[in-house]
Amino acid sequence: MLTNPRSTFCLIAAGLAVTALAASVSGLATAQDVRRSIKADDLLPGPEVVKSLEASVKTLQAGTKSASEFNQKAKALENEAYTFAMLVQSSRGTEEMAKKSGPLTEAALALAAAARKKDFNEARKQVAILADFKKVEGSGSAESVDLGKAVPVKNLMMVVRDVDQELKKATRLTAANWNQKGKPEEIANHANRMVATTLAMLQHTPEKDPDAKKGQTSKVWRETSKETQDACLELAKAARAKKPDDFKKAYMAMDKACTKCHEVYRVEED
Repeated sequence: MLTNPRSTFCLIAAGLAVTALAASVSGLATAQDVRRSIKADDLLPGPEVVKSLEASVKTLQAGTKSASEFNQKAKALENEAYTFAMLVQSSRGTEEMAKKSGPLTEAALALAAAARKKDFNEARKQVAILADFKKVEGSGSAESVDLGKAVPVKNLMMVVRDVDQELKKATRLTAANWNQKGKPEEIANHANRMVATTLAMLQHTPEKDPDAKKGQTSKVWRETSKETQDACLELAKAARAKKPDDFKKAYMAMDKACTKCHEVYRVEED
């Protein structure tokens, strides 16, 4: 069964595509090469990541208030935990945040595993760590965890699908809606989450072109990935600047790149 909406397909394929940008003529880059090739301009401002992490913590805490609540929302909490990990590693800025990146990502991944196993006590333990993320100490770095191996593509697809739906809703808001208390921050948070997912996809590097006969080549990956990544970053900038017209323009650019990718790539679910 094919996943919908199409932008889910595009971000998965395009995320893989960005990896080709760091590839040599002889082959595709390794996941480590990809992580090292990420520039500061490809990341989110540290203060914005902090805001999105704070919003994520509220969701995680709400889902672990009781065992019954946890069991009902286990899958959503698993995806939220993966999102927390992606956000942590999408931050640019201070060395302090970089040092926290490793331990925070590990805690988020431990939470995802606990949610998957429906281990309520372990989940609460990890949520407590993440809730205090500003005080966490560590000597890790953003490169200490390979999100390509840590975050399953299926879960990533679910996150992208859900975030895309929220972004699409935002394109339909009036100027008055954008000015409602808390609305710009909410939209910016969704945009930040989308940027984080594209960066995580960088590390899902294929060892070879999936199917050159069908047009699934590194060239297509490079073209669609660059367009998609640029659009997502502009989307986040427009949301932070509270510019709905620029936001719509960026969303349309992202959707266009998604359509281009969708014409070649299809991702199937069980």
